[in-house]
Parts: sequence; structure tokens; C-alpha cells
Amino acid sequence: MKKGPEIGEKYNKKLAEQALYLNAILSSMEEGLILIDKKSNVILMNQAAGILLRMAPNEAMGKNVHKLLSFWKHEGNLQLRKFPIKEALAEESVVNIGLKDDIYCKNKSGNMFPVQMSITGLLNHKGNIGGLIVFTDITKAKEIDRMKTEFVSVASHQLRTPLTAMQLFLEMLDNGEVGKLNEKQAEYVDNIYLSARRMVILVNDLLNVSRLEMGKLKIEPKAIQLESFIQNIIKETEVIWKKSKCNIDLQVPKTALPKVRIDQTLMRQVIHNLLVNAIHYSPSNRCSITVQIKKEKKAYMISIQDRGIGIPESTKSQIFEKFFRADNAMKIITEGTGLGLYVSKIILDAAGGEIWFESREGKGTTFYVTIPIEGMQEKKGERNLISHYNTL
Repeated sequence: MKKGPEIGEKYNKKLAEQALYLNAILSSMEEGLILIDKKSNVILMNQAAGILLRMAPNEAMGKNVHKLLSFWKHEGNLQLRKFPIKEALAEESVVNIGLKDDIYCKNKSGNMFPVQMSITGLLNHKGNIGGLIVFTDITKAKEIDRMKTEFVSVASHQLRTPLTAMQLFLEMLDNGEVGKLNEKQAEYVDNIYLSARRMVILVNDLLNVSRLEMGKLKIEPKAIQLESFIQNIIKETEVIWKKSKCNIDLQVPKTALPKVRIDQTLMRQVIHNLLVNAIHYSPSNRCSITVQIKKEKKAYMISIQDRGIGIPESTKSQIFEKFFRADNAMKIITEGTGLGLYVSKIILDAAGGEIWFESREGKGTTFYVTIPIEGMQEKKGERNLISHYNTL
């Protein structure tokens, strides 16, 4: 029978081996890792975190993590706002921050660099026992992303000119300016014209995406009556909803709302896109859409509710992704770009607003848009958004 001391010695040896393995793993990680206790004091930091923060891991031990590092987020107006690490650590789920979230870390030298990270609050049955922060420098990934966006912008500009010229020549043919077309020729010209117009819309969408992603967009807010603004958009889409035999019910407060400062081009793009989607994805035999405007404590809310095909549960997390379209939507409209909701979300993020939805497949969808009570903040940029709502 083995003696107690021998068992203890074997156990300690095993612990020492495991500690070596753990140390090797932490040392070989490219990501910075910081483990903290429930008082937010550092109990472990790997070498990668030390390099990123410009401090020795031993120097950080026992110190409060909030004094050692800070994360910052770019707002739509390019001002920096401190990212709330404490709140993220208090969450029961993992908070993941990616490339598009525009989060920066400030190191001991005062330099800032973009990061991708995850923050996890560690819990047991007694409550909070600490947290884990894992982050990595994504300066190169940001640069690649910027180059891709610039390429899309340049390519889209080059495509837009010949496509516009094609439309003009096709209009001339269709109007008989170079001779009358026979029935078959006129049919072919109309088909080519529709295809060219769809291409122009796609190119415009790509240009808008590149301008939004590169932060080159102007925001020029003006005080407007929100009820009249929405009513005008409904009027602008009349051809579409009348063709679909659709009923649109606009519900506004009994007392007129105060004027709110918004960029009409940007918000028209958002509301028009949501309204047209609601029409397109509603069956013509039961196309009924409710548009509601109301004032809440901190924001004006616009909701657009349809009774259409709805969004499948499995795709809800992807709805605001670039180029994404749900399978049931593609069956109804095959030529969509999958950029409308992506653009809408970027616009509202830049404007300090929000967009979200509630949906049941086969029952319909409600999209919600909020605008801060104080309105949209002015932003000096190089370009305006290209609006093609009147060409749809």
C-alpha cells in the first residue's frame, strides 16, 4: 500500500507538469489574455498581452485592470467613447467584438490600435468570481478591409459611367429617336433596359456601402416634421403598393410631434427600403402594412409592420450582414442585392439611432427604427449618399 507522502509528491509533480503545459500554451498564444478576479485585479497575463500593452506581465499582477488598459469605440461622428468593460464583464454571456465594431485599445505608451476581442464574466453558483479578456491587434486586417472598400468604390465608379450611358442609349432606342422598333425589338430593348437599371442600382448600393464604411459620408440634418416626412415616402412608393394591391395604414400621434433634425436623404433611404421590403414580401391577397410613429422618452420610434413571409429563425442573426438574403426572400425576388438592411444599419449607427426587428416565419415582420430626441448630429464628410429610391 502506497504511503501518503508518496501520493502527495506524485500529485504535486502532476500539478507542476500541468502548470508548465499551461504556461507553454499561454506563451505561444498570439492573442493577449488577461484573467482577473471579482475585484477586477489581474491574476494572470500572458506575454502577448504584455507586448500589446507595453508592460511586463509581472508588473500587471494584482493591479486593477481598469487602470492598466482601456478600450475605446468610434462613434458615428468619429468621436471616441470609452467602451464599458465593467458592464461587459457583468454579462453572463460572452461579449464578442469584431472587425466592424471599430474598437481601439490604448496601451501604456498612450498609443491606440484596433482590436478584436472577447470579454467573458466568470460566474459560479455564488455569483461573480472574475472575468477573462482576450484581445488581438487587427491593424493589418483593418488595412486590408480599407483597401477592399476603396477597391469597391473605384470599381463601382468605373462601372457607373458606362451603365448610365447604356440606359440613355436604350431610352433613345425605346423612344424611336433612331427609327421605329418592331414589337420583338422593343421587347428586347425593354429587357436590356431593366437589366441595366438593376445594375445601376447595385453599383449605387456598392458606392453607398463604400462611402459609409470609409466614413466619408456627410450628415446634414435639418429640422423636419416627421409625420409629413413619412407620409411623403409612402406617397413616393404609391406605384409599388398600388400594383401589389396593398393597404398601408399610417398611424401618427394625435398631437403633432416637435420637429426633429434629420438628414432627409439618409433617413429616406432607410424608411423607403423597409417599406418596399414590406410590400415585396407580402402576398398580394393579404398585403396589409402598418406604419406607426410615436415619441418615447429618449427617441422617436418608427415601426413598419407587415403580414408577409417573415424571417426564418435560423437566419435572424444574419439579417443585417452584407449581401445576405434569406432563402424565402430569394424565392420571391431573385435579383435583390442584400445590401439594403446592411446600409440601413450603418446609417442608423452613424446617426446615433437603432434598428431591430421582430418576426415569425409565415406570420410577418415588424422593423423598428429609432432617432434620438436631439436628432442626428452633423458630420462633415466628402460625399452624400446616392439615392435611387425613385428608380425602383
